[in-house]
Amino acid sequence: MKNKNAVNGQVKSLQNITRLGVMLMAASLAATSTQAVSASRSLSVGNSVIGATAVVSFNDFVSGDMYRATVAGRADGKVLSLNLPLASGTSSLEVRRPSNCHAYGNIKAGPFTVTSWDTSFSGNKVFTTPRITATLVGGGTRVWVGPLPISLKLGVKAGIYARGTVSVSLSPNGTPVIRGIAGPVLDAAATGSAGVDVLFAGVDVTGSLSLIGVGMTGDITYSTPGIIPNPTVAYRATADLYSLDGSIRLCAWVDPPFVSRSEWCKTLYSFHGGHTSYLIASGSRRLFPLPFATAVIGNVIAVRQ
Repeated sequence: MKNKNAVNGQVKSLQNITRLGVMLMAASLAATSTQAVSASRSLSVGNSVIGATAVVSFNDFVSGDMYRATVAGRADGKVLSLNLPLASGTSSLEVRRPSNCHAYGNIKAGPFTVTSWDTSFSGNKVFTTPRITATLVGGGTRVWVGPLPISLKLGVKAGIYARGTVSVSLSPNGTPVIRGIAGPVLDAAATGSAGVDVLFAGVDVTGSLSLIGVGMTGDITYSTPGIIPNPTVAYRATADLYSLDGSIRLCAWVDPPFVSRSEWCKTLYSFHGGHTSYLIASGSRRLFPLPFATAVIGNVIAVRQ
């Protein structure tokens, strides 16, 4: 009898330890899944006359076994002191077990939405959009090149597309591993036109300015690596920013009859751009599916009874 009681006591102790471990694991996983990631970065280039500002961001959200990542990028320009919305894009990717995905978003050139997408799928998928460009009206000013007054106008061509791919493979334990890449890519360049209201005079504009370039990438890997049925998500968001680069040059001349031609040239704007890569967010989290949480709590209650 004594040995039997001792064995029963050991069994109950093991049950209590197991129950406590499961409850602590459940609480830990539930706490982890509720933490949302939100990160952003901004960059301004140029000056008060001509330049651009870019803002990129990454946000995620978890609900049960669903993970959603949203990446966004936006660029606004200043062209001869005129403020312009250049381009913007937002791309979201939702993933659930086993390999159910939902991708949606939109891109804008200037203030206008040029395309959007909303698609649900299972398995491999490419949802990259075509590159779309739009010509925007810029500002104007008057400059002097030599003795000639020149009317200068700068227009802007903005381009944008959204890249998106999902690939599904199998892990060593036979469960799907889903990798998704999504994000907008945008750029904008300014070109000039000029005129002169002087008899026998003319003007040429050469060169262009790359105002800004932005490439935002969200990279997520969704998998169930172990025997515990809790998916793990690894996420990484990066941004590539290209700053103001190029030059615009004016050459004006007067070429009256019977008199030698006179010419004057002037570089109005000149910038030497660069490329910088930023890590916006990086990490991993283990999801806590709600049906599994209910089953764990039910089993704990049953043991305690």
